Amino acid sequence: MQFELAYSDFRVIQLALQLDGQKDLLSKFTSQYNDIYKYEMAFVRGGMAEFDNQFEGQIDDYQKAEQSLLETLKEIRQTQPEDDAGNKLI
Repeated sequence: MQFELAYSDFRVIQLALQLDGQKDLLSKFTSQYNDIYKYEMAFVRGGMAEFDNQFEGQIDDYQKAEQSLLETLKEIRQTQPEDDAGNKLI
């Protein structure tokens, strides 16, 4: 549990996608982040007990949502320019 994509990270990625005109990818990323957020916040607020209280029997749904977001993050990473001597982004 605890996906840990910080809200500020989320907003920076959104901004980058907006500036790049990646509307479809932005929409997909935002939707998937929001899907994960509801699960994560339940866990943050009250641990596994609160997660189970709100989402009992839905751990598979959480894991699917997490995997979908991870795949979209991989897709976003592929939009970055190639690293070279003059372009050290990461």
